[in-house]
Amino acid sequence: MKLLFLFCSDSNLDPVAPAVFHQAKIHYEATPSTFIVGGQKVFQAKVKEHQLFFSETQRFASESYPEIAVQLNSQFSDVDMIGLVNWHAGANAPAKIFCAHSTADVPSGIFGPTSGKLLAATLMAIEEERCIADLTDFRTLFEASHWSGLTYGRQASELMQVRAPVFDIEIGSFPDEWANPAAQRVLVRALGRIPDFCSINKPRALYLGGVHFEPSATEIVFRSAVLEHHLPNQWLVNGEYNLPGAEEKIIAAAKSCLSAPELIVFHDGLKSPYKENGRKAAELLGIPCVSHKKLRAPDWRQTVLGEPI
Repeated sequence: MKLLFLFCSDSNLDPVAPAVFHQAKIHYEATPSTFIVGGQKVFQAKVKEHQLFFSETQRFASESYPEIAVQLNSQFSDVDMIGLVNWHAGANAPAKIFCAHSTADVPSGIFGPTSGKLLAATLMAIEEERCIADLTDFRTLFEASHWSGLTYGRQASELMQVRAPVFDIEIGSFPDEWANPAAQRVLVRALGRIPDFCSINKPRALYLGGVHFEPSATEIVFRSAVLEHHLPNQWLVNGEYNLPGAEEKIIAAAKSCLSAPELIVFHDGLKSPYKENGRKAAELLGIPCVSHKKLRAPDWRQTVLGEPI
């Protein structure tokens, strides 16, 4: 596998990435490569048979897509994923977390390429290293799909400029956590462990509804299935996913997945018009559409997907 990780080099803009980049170069004994991204030299390392690449960017990567997308697509056309290592913050944000999410602008129905298997592997690698480090006051959470470029005034359409799956990989959500050296070490060590968790044999799903850090979404990823994209309540409402024709946005989410989803899961508390459009999309895709509670049954793969016992 080939994995590329991008880090903003300005600690005034990103309170996590510069320290993690510095530690990653040391931990993996990374050496300069011939690749350049945004005027910065890319470093490379090998873990088992896998290649890791580390590159700084002068600004946060999603703010710079128009400038770096061509370099990413041409030099890393065969990369399996791109991880944007950074920080998490926000209103009502949970404290002491590691999190990761896929790239999308849910209200407009623009979804970047994704791999639920790789996203789940990223979270599992972080969780494994968190446990090894005995960092018991931190949690590892699955975060709803979004694109941080909007924060910098970029247009949602720009998220499609990068062809590889892009995941934000974050420490959150307050200054003490961003500067926590143990948390930074967990993230550094997890980056090289992602391939170890890629043999996941779990069904692939889209998830509709729930809150931004939906507990059942994290539960699903660690127990039942891999989630390609999570479209939470707030952005379903903003995007009018209750109206006729909105099933096409859900189908667009499905088509953005490198491997087609095998089912659509909706939060049981989702209002009926949204559920109905989820069911329409599922019917057009030829896959089941079920409540998240169904996935808690031990035999759900048999009852929902018809898999043999």
